[in-house]
Amino acid sequence: MPSTVSNSLHRHPAGTGHSIHSANGNALEPSSVNWALSITAPTRTVILPSLSNSPASPPEVTNTPHAFQKSAYSPRSMIYSAIVTSIVVCMVAFVLAYRWRMKRRSRVLKFHSNLGRPAIMQMDQSTWTLDSQAGLIRFRPNEKDTDWMEPGQPGWGPNTREAMSAGVFTRAHRVRETNCGVTASSSITTMMSKSDSGSSISSGGMMALVEEEFKNTTRKANAAFVILARNSELNDILQSIKMMEDRFNRKFGYPYVFLNEQPFTSDFIKYTSDIISSKAEYGVIPAEHWYQPDWIDEERATKGRQYLQMKQIIYGESVSYRNMCRFNSGFFFKHPLMLKYDYYWRIEPGVKYFCDLDYDPFLFMQDNKKVYGFTISLYEFSDTILTLWQTVRDFMERYPEHIAEDNAMRFLSDDGGQSYNLCHFWSNFEIGDLNFWRSPAYTAFFEHLERTGGFYYERWGDAPVHSIAAALLARKDQLHFFNDIGYKHDPFMHCPIGAAHTKGKCWCDQKESFDYSGYSCHIKYERAMMPTVTPPEPLPES
Repeated sequence: MPSTVSNSLHRHPAGTGHSIHSANGNALEPSSVNWALSITAPTRTVILPSLSNSPASPPEVTNTPHAFQKSAYSPRSMIYSAIVTSIVVCMVAFVLAYRWRMKRRSRVLKFHSNLGRPAIMQMDQSTWTLDSQAGLIRFRPNEKDTDWMEPGQPGWGPNTREAMSAGVFTRAHRVRETNCGVTASSSITTMMSKSDSGSSISSGGMMALVEEEFKNTTRKANAAFVILARNSELNDILQSIKMMEDRFNRKFGYPYVFLNEQPFTSDFIKYTSDIISSKAEYGVIPAEHWYQPDWIDEERATKGRQYLQMKQIIYGESVSYRNMCRFNSGFFFKHPLMLKYDYYWRIEPGVKYFCDLDYDPFLFMQDNKKVYGFTISLYEFSDTILTLWQTVRDFMERYPEHIAEDNAMRFLSDDGGQSYNLCHFWSNFEIGDLNFWRSPAYTAFFEHLERTGGFYYERWGDAPVHSIAAALLARKDQLHFFNDIGYKHDPFMHCPIGAAHTKGKCWCDQKESFDYSGYSCHIKYERAMMPTVTPPEPLPES
């Protein structure tokens, strides 16, 4: 049986250690005890086992507090508590700040102004002026700065670009910053109310007006998707239309028109129609719209192809590629299946759409009288269009009545039209007005180009042809950059950034967007959209 010991813990005066004594006064060595002994209070009663070799039972220990028990308020525990508290406070502050920022981002501002008179409003401690007499958007770094910023100048950063994409206005409206730095512009969401000004926003991000006015309703535009594809491209086209259905068309139900120079196979028709939620039509391109005309000098055309092949230009040797470029330039909108439509969205095999669209781009184009929408702009290979710009200049001299006032020449030329800077909208993505291509102005333009044979003697693409025509024959406010449509046609991709990326639930990598890479023309497009008028005098200090 264990013996009972009372008050057997003695503190040595020298503070060198402790010992345990049994009832007969003999000191006990720790090694002779079969269980761990905890320090207890002086008045605590501990039941020790006997010192025999028999198995020992655990002691019974009371819970009387000990004078030397470790304090909950020791320096170490206080440091740990402070660290944990700081981490929790920081996390809470971060969450609250993020929610506050998102709430500020989502605010919708209405500009109340009479045309011809500026209007002032406040947002995030910065004052913005809406000037309906000037062009589109320019920013000033601060209130006293009289210099207007152009794209590419110091201080023109990603936030400024995002704000510009989110705030370009029709009818020559400009927004300019007068108090805060340009980096504050990324948190601003703008909207022009039709009831206030008679015009609506023309923004890359579409923003709030699009959300409210062009969401899925019973109202639809007279529009269709147009797809030029071969039977051998079935798998690639299935990928493209599946993404289009998932991202947009399953909610809006626009029809598809498939075109091919050969009849579509039953498998192509079956598999494409199986994943389409709306009507699909399949047509054959008339031979005169597709194949090289008989009047083309084949010897000269062959030399042109050999030259580009030697230069290692993509599709330099291909006749079928030239057929496609000529067809898209001058005939797709004349196909019998397309004649009943007013707007089109071009889809290519093997492309990707990264973002959800909850509004109708066709209605946006229609209601804002836009004629051409794009996502990517870039430079053309100069060897493929050696004589194109001179042909365009000849057209401008011969048909000045077809050249629009306030056009986008600055997107095409850096010297007022003397030369072509090779910039064009990448036409594998287009949302456009079919009646623009059917207009007398574009008809005259295409026929003028066609007579030169440049589609076959060189390799004129439909991208520069469409771009030059849209930039010269339409006003620049009739062009539109669809910033919120994430799109990729290898090897280039446009990916929305910032709030547009979040809102569209986009799955593209924002860092990989082509917009501001060295081969992109997007900065030139931004400059072309800027006003050409003299900047106004600085606002008086308040």
